[in-house]
Amino acid sequence: MKSIFRIMEIILAIIFTALLQVAVREFLPYPFNQINIIFAIIIWLIIFTNQINVLWVLLPVSFLVEIFSPALFGVFSAAAFLSLSLVSWFLLNIFVDRSVYIVLLSGILGVLGFRLLKALLSGILLKYNFLSSTEILIDWLWEIALTAATLAVFYFFTSLFTKRLHPEYIRLNK
Repeated sequence: MKSIFRIMEIILAIIFTALLQVAVREFLPYPFNQINIIFAIIIWLIIFTNQINVLWVLLPVSFLVEIFSPALFGVFSAAAFLSLSLVSWFLLNIFVDRSVYIVLLSGILGVLGFRLLKALLSGILLKYNFLSSTEILIDWLWEIALTAATLAVFYFFTSLFTKRLHPEYIRLNK
């Protein structure tokens, strides 16, 4: 019975994350609609749980978001999964210190890698150069900055209310 409730909880979290991403894109004004909620939540979960299994939540979320996306089907999922796999590897193997700077750096690397992979995959499939417009680059910069800031706010509020992210707690549990 517990596993059924756990599965229902995960399904509701996936649907909520996808709807939150669509709502942010559609209803917030210009610079704030560039926040990538999916990346902020997944990177925050990787930092908070310190497990790579969180990446499996990304696949159904990205599938739901791709239904509302005008891009080619599968490009968002592939770019998101590859870039977040790289970020999770960095967080679990290289950036083991959980500070605000590491959180900001992981947000920047994640979104930058995602945008570059998405442009590369779209460019290969459509034979189109997406990097030719300065408006696109400005949108990318807004997305990188605002997603990293949102991730830092998540981290800050989480570190206020839980001991899990404090350095002395991490040292005691090793």
